[in-house]
Amino acid sequence: MSTIVAYVPVLHRGYLDFFNRHRNANAIYLLDRGFCIQEQSKLEKDIRSLDAAEVALALSALGYPLTMFSIINSPEFLSSIGDNVIMPNEDISKIIAAKYLVDPVEYDNTFLRWDNTRIKAEQEVVEHFALSQDDFSNHIMALCYKQAEQSADWWRQVGACIVKDGEVILQAHNQHVPSANQPYFDGDPRSESKKGVDIHLSTAFHAELSLIVEAAKEGIGLDRGHLYVTTFPCPWCAKAIAYSGISRVYFADGYSVLDAESILTANNIEIYRVVK
Repeated sequence: MSTIVAYVPVLHRGYLDFFNRHRNANAIYLLDRGFCIQEQSKLEKDIRSLDAAEVALALSALGYPLTMFSIINSPEFLSSIGDNVIMPNEDISKIIAAKYLVDPVEYDNTFLRWDNTRIKAEQEVVEHFALSQDDFSNHIMALCYKQAEQSADWWRQVGACIVKDGEVILQAHNQHVPSANQPYFDGDPRSESKKGVDIHLSTAFHAELSLIVEAAKEGIGLDRGHLYVTTFPCPWCAKAIAYSGISRVYFADGYSVLDAESILTANNIEIYRVVK
């Protein structure tokens, strides 16, 4: 028989599906909110959080016997739990398991909330199809790469173009501000982080956002425009693209972070990978 150990700050379909997948468990241990905050202080910021006792009552109303539930609020309680433990695959579970559980844990890989594991994850982009024989797209992407070469950013060089009615109307590359050579004056804060992590901590002005700002400045409408970019857009650029009027995004390389891909597809923007 298995035992569930979980932090359940809220109840939604994801949590219910998690419990329903493990209805044969012989016991459910709910991690107390205060105990979890001691282990990971950022959880205090979640104003939605319910007390574990409230979660137990709600689940009992949905058919789980209240006698199945125990509330864990101390390390001593955890040390008494045996093997066959199932936990949601998220950061607080792994912190608790590493510190207090002796036996291996089975992690249920389901989305329940935004934790560090998911916020910083690299996600494969599901493009509509690869354009391996499209001469026009390869020509425009070659222009993007030429733009990228003009970037003084040692960390990553990105180039982008906007095309309307078969013509390139704007080109740009990523650059640091207020000076393109900012990293060489003060250093680059991105050097403290790995690829895909803390991407908001940067002095860089991304190529995609630069194009959209330039279009606004010059009074150029982007409705039904196509964006070509060497690297898949970050979440902030993706949001600007999604509400700019651009209808397609062509990219050559990269991955999606956070909601970059989903925000584009939710706004009916088609995504294509350009392959040489």
